[in-house]
Amino acid sequence: MNSMFDLDVSGNLSASIEVGVVSSQEEANAVHRLRKEVYVDEYGWVKSETDFEYDEYDENSTSIFTKYNGEVIGTIRVTEPEKRWMGDSSYDGAFLNETLKIKKNCK
Repeated sequence: MNSMFDLDVSGNLSASIEVGVVSSQEEANAVHRLRKEVYVDEYGWVKSETDFEYDEYDENSTSIFTKYNGEVIGTIRVTEPEKRWMGDSSYDGAFLNETLKIKKNCK
């Protein structure tokens, strides 16, 4: 279920923006390449020996992307409250209270 619309920002420039749930291997690869570019190459938060950033939380999550003129420029993953996700073991508790509130309200 993807949503696509045209954005006319200047009267002369027309950009195509698409937001959707990853539903193909091509979209998944683009999302994981962008995550590597950001989280490995730019921020150095994680390591990856491949062209992709993928972790154990992906199998419990749904990835959503934003494309601009056909190129993935943004992504987020959503995890059901009862599934294991990175907030359960990361961030040294920095978001623990907010995470528990969110999980409780989603049930």
